[in-house]
Parts: sequence; C-alpha cells; structure tokens
Amino acid sequence: MDTVDALLQLEVLNIQNDPPGSAINGDRYLVGTGSGAWSGKDGQLARYVADPGY
Repeated sequence: MDTVDALLQLEVLNIQNDPPGSAINGDRYLVGTGSGAWSGKDGQLARYVADPGY
C-alpha cells in the first residue's frame, strides 16, 4: 500500500541532484541532474524507505 500512496500523493520535498544526508521514511524527492547514487536517474521520483523488508 505504501507504493500506491507514493504514486498517488506526488508531493515532493525538494528537487535534489543526489540523495539527502538525512531523510524520514516516505520522504519523496524529484531527481534533478542525478549524481552519486542517483546518477542516470534524472527526472525520476525518489522515495526513502527506512526498512524495505529484505
């Protein structure tokens, strides 16, 4: 259900070029010019998941 919520509630905190230093579960960002871990992800939506359940 969290994935559905992330897609339907498209509020983002910021446009970021790389992952933020600290994030809270569910935070969403729009990737600007991706760098670091977000390299090649320009224009994509990034959502922080504290415990992905692997």
